[in-house]
Order: sequence, then C-alpha cells, then structure tokens
Amino acid sequence: MSATATIDPSFSRKFGEWAAAAGKSIPEAFKMQGRLFCHELIQRTPPFSGKAIVRMLEAKGAMAGLRDGEIEDMTARQVGARRVEKDIRRIIYGMNGANPNQAAQVYKGQNRNVTYSREAISDWGVLQNCQGKPAVRIFANKGGTVYGVDLVNFKPEATIEQLVAHHTAQRTKRGRVTTAGSKDTVVGRWRWLNIFITKDSTVKSFIKKKIRSVGNAKGGWAAGFKKLGGKMSSNGWVGRHSAAGNCTATFGDYNASIQIVNRSRWATGGDPDRIIAKSMQGRGRAIEKDIERLLKEKWGKAQ
Repeated sequence: MSATATIDPSFSRKFGEWAAAAGKSIPEAFKMQGRLFCHELIQRTPPFSGKAIVRMLEAKGAMAGLRDGEIEDMTARQVGARRVEKDIRRIIYGMNGANPNQAAQVYKGQNRNVTYSREAISDWGVLQNCQGKPAVRIFANKGGTVYGVDLVNFKPEATIEQLVAHHTAQRTKRGRVTTAGSKDTVVGRWRWLNIFITKDSTVKSFIKKKIRSVGNAKGGWAAGFKKLGGKMSSNGWVGRHSAAGNCTATFGDYNASIQIVNRSRWATGGDPDRIIAKSMQGRGRAIEKDIERLLKEKWGKAQ
C-alpha cells in the first residue's frame, strides 16, 4: 500500500500562472513549486511539533487535558519519540531487579505441573493464583490495590526480537498500539494487568531501536523533495527514511508532470488523502499570494 500525490490539472495551471508572473520556464516553475509542495506534505505529515499540536488543539477547543508547558516546546522529533515510548509502555512493562534463572525455573515448573513456591520469584514479586491460573503479584499502591500479571506474560528473559513480535502484533494499520480486548482482570483488591513484563533495560533498548523509525512517515515524501532540488541530510531523522518513497518527474518546454509516492507504513492508515488535499490547498494559496505580490511589484515598476 502507498499514498500517491499527483499534481492535477488545476494545480498545474497555478504552476503555469506563477511561471508567467515570475518569468520562469515551465520546468523551472514545476521544479520549484513541486519542491515546495513536497515540503508542505512533509510539514503536514506527523509527527508535529509541540507548537503545531497546541495550535490544533486550541482550534478544536481541546486544550483542557493538556498541562501548561507539557508539550509546547518539544520538536516534532521529540514528540514522535515520546509517542513511540508511550505506545510501547502501554503494552510492555519494564521492571528492575529481575532474576532470569529463577524465572526460567518457574516457567519449566508450569510446564511440568509442579507445585510453586510463593517465594520462587521474590526478586520480582510473589507468585499467586488468579482464577485458577498462576500469576505474579508485582506491587501494590497506597490504596491497597495489588497489581500483577499472568505468568504467560511474565518474561524477564525476553529478547528484543520477542518484544518486536509482541509490539508488531498489537499495532494497527496506522502503526499505533491498540489495547482493544485487553482489559485488566479485577478480583477483589487485585488487578491483574494484561501486559507483557520484562527487564526495564530490555524495554529501554527496544524503545531506543524503535525511535530510529520516527520520521518514516515524513520521509516518504523526502524522495520527491530531494529529487526536485531540495536540500536534506541523508543522515537526518527525516532524510534517512527517503527510501520510503519515490518521485517521477518529466519536464518539457510547455508541459510537465510530477508524481510523489509515499510507501511508509503511515501511508496505509487513511490520512494521506486528507494530507495531500490540504497540502495542495496550502500550496495553491501560497502561489496565489506570490503571484499577487509579483504582479504588484511589476506594476509598481511600470508606474
């Protein structure tokens, strides 16, 4: 799946009108305005900067749940990185003080139907039974609610590959984590969490790995931006993902065409059509204002 932005006839006419007003050839106009259009696509594709998010929330009247200064000063990359970490920690919980060998013995015991010792996993918590199944009681809050996890989701020895598989299985087409159907089980004062538990050091390593993917959605438009003359570092957080897209462009003396394709995971999620339309509208308005400015400058000189 991919998202394709094609410069349609009405948009092309604006390019031609701008070329006439600016004294540029059709190829020059298409390269320049096409590059600015790609930049518009990149800017309108998530993640957004904190300031942009605040503006959008203010426009929707949805600022009530946002703490002052919580996000406003964050860059788009920082916002994306924070979202990645929050999504992962919704379904994978990291703890310290694990004893992998002890945990492995508990797993083997479960398979052999042996009797458990409540202290067998004391480095993590206490072994309990919940609805006839073994579970690990992790901690309790000040209100007396005890939190735990089913033993099948208790994996202190988990590898990065296992976390990748678990995370991938929980993601939607848009790349966000879903917790649908994963409600906690409440038994008296005990709340058994339907999450994956492992070493916090492993979770942190996994988060660091996944943060490298931040910018992939924007990067799907970067190939077009660079092909049309835009300057962007191939090592930057957006530029390194330019392989997630491609651009075809043909230029003649009196006609031209440009097609930008975004092949990132985000492009399959339903937002691209809206982003492309908004980007065309935004660039179209900018072209009209620039034509007006150019004509005023020339008219003033003619006077």
